[in-house]
Amino acid sequence: MNELDIRLRAVTAEDVNLFRRLATEPGLVGPNWYGFRDAEAAQRRFDTDGWLGPEDGRLMVAVADDTAGLVSWFATGVALTKYWNIGISLLPEWRGRGVGWRAQALLCDYLFAHTHSTFGDELMSMRLDCARRLLSDARFASLKVSDVAARCGFLEPSHFARRFRRAYGAGPTEFRETALRSSRLS
Repeated sequence: MNELDIRLRAVTAEDVNLFRRLATEPGLVGPNWYGFRDAEAAQRRFDTDGWLGPEDGRLMVAVADDTAGLVSWFATGVALTKYWNIGISLLPEWRGRGVGWRAQALLCDYLFAHTHSTFGDELMSMRLDCARRLLSDARFASLKVSDVAARCGFLEPSHFARRFRRAYGAGPTEFRETALRSSRLS
């Protein structure tokens, strides 16, 4: 099988017609479509920022000169941790041909490149958020800080303490004491 030339490209005015079809023909992308419901809102969003915002966006999936569908994303998360919810909608003729997984991989590359983040940055952020939640929760108060570090993927407690202090402005022990004291007062 020949390898397909799959790439992502910016949304164009012509692509807004596809958004109109997606809003009026939900079966076009399958039974689990939760996307566009309002074609006029899609047009307004395109007119505003071309569907490329700092917290969300859309890119078209192109195979050679054909439009195969679109990928989308939006940021979610709390505190220091930001996660990207990503999605893909392919037209029926492109399903089952290896386009979807490759387009999602290209979207991940795009997000890392345009957010100046790396996989390591994201992993560290998730580990620190895990530790913050465990240290703030009274149900885990008997757990040693080194065990919290290990549960969240840190091999060296000193490395964990350094990274935690940098992220939250206090060491893990001090953070836990403050968080648990304030939860008892509320």
